[in-house]
Amino acid sequence: MKQKEEKRGEIFLLVCLLIQSFFPLFANEGAKLFSPLLYLTYMIGISIPFLLAINLWRGEFKQLFNREVFWQLMGVSLFVIVMPSLLIFWATKDSSGINTTLLTQSEIIYATILCAFLGERISRFRLLGVLFILIGGVLVLYQGAFVLNRADLVLFLAPAFYPLGNVLAKKALKRVGWSTILLFRALIGEAILIALCLSLGESFSIPPREIWFSLLFMGIGVCCVAKIFWYLGLQRMEVGKATAIIMTYPAPALLFAVLFFEEIPTVYQLFGFFVICIGIYFILKSQSWQYKVSA
Repeated sequence: MKQKEEKRGEIFLLVCLLIQSFFPLFANEGAKLFSPLLYLTYMIGISIPFLLAINLWRGEFKQLFNREVFWQLMGVSLFVIVMPSLLIFWATKDSSGINTTLLTQSEIIYATILCAFLGERISRFRLLGVLFILIGGVLVLYQGAFVLNRADLVLFLAPAFYPLGNVLAKKALKRVGWSTILLFRALIGEAILIALCLSLGESFSIPPREIWFSLLFMGIGVCCVAKIFWYLGLQRMEVGKATAIIMTYPAPALLFAVLFFEEIPTVYQLFGFFVICIGIYFILKSQSWQYKVSA
């Protein structure tokens, strides 16, 4: 029975993986055809009704008003939705979908630094993996010349916020359900994004038809469906194995970039991809997976 449940968990995570693989590609396409800030605002706005319905169906709506986790959830909203997303959507318009996919793998580097800061023992395999991911990122940034694309550098730095948000989310999960975290961060994130749009004079115009599908896919697929399948899979297997499956998303993303977005990887992107994959392999061999969080 346990083995059957784990198989179901693997299927859920593979669906999550395939959906999530389109995120950097659609983000890149949308940010080039429309205002990155408006695209992000509309994307999160589309997700809210669906996340609200899921939260109500699970009977967790009252958890939104739990004062004990308010500041933790605010931190999740800022460090997972607002800060990294703004930087990624701003930067990807001056980069490529492939670069966006590969450079945002730097999250593993920042997660390792945070783990060390929180007192977790970092294995040699994990340090070796981080080194390879760093080298792979440099190869993607290099592109045959020592002229650094500022947008690519921002893509490499933006994921630094994610580990902070993940630590806070993990602590919040002790008191509220996952649907509450997803809904709260979407609501707060959307409020901040709308305020930014108003303060910067963005007009809430209708997006071009070319990105209607990507907006719906990102809002419903990436922000809702993928997250649901992630939690369904996580409930059925160890976090290490679940993370191992999800961390392989650059491979299908690179394939989708070639097949559906007509992006041809350069030699440096391919070398960077393979070096990053070696780094991910070493990360997966390490036993230090979870962030150590004080009670």
